[in-house]
Amino acid sequence: MPRRHAVPTRRPATAEDQPSKIDLSFTALGPDLRVTLVSPGFTDTEGVGKGASPEAAAALARQREEIAMPPSAVAAAVGYAIAQPAGIDISEIVVRPTIQS
Repeated sequence: MPRRHAVPTRRPATAEDQPSKIDLSFTALGPDLRVTLVSPGFTDTEGVGKGASPEAAAALARQREEIAMPPSAVAAAVGYAIAQPAGIDISEIVVRPTIQS
């Protein structure tokens, strides 16, 4: 049976994200499904500062240039989780710039 992976989405965590509810919702997809929670830190994306006031957007743009990690760092973390052999599940990955530690 081919390995299956949940597709990552970017949305805020809510109280509904309790493990028991997640486990129940994925049970029907089979025992080989692997789910990894990826929590990225400050990432250099085009969305940084969008919707903010001009002053806040400028401050975020400066901060992005100084400390944000490249999106490829998040992609590498996701790739690491996917590359694990069958039967190995990476439950959670937190990837962030060292200045955010």
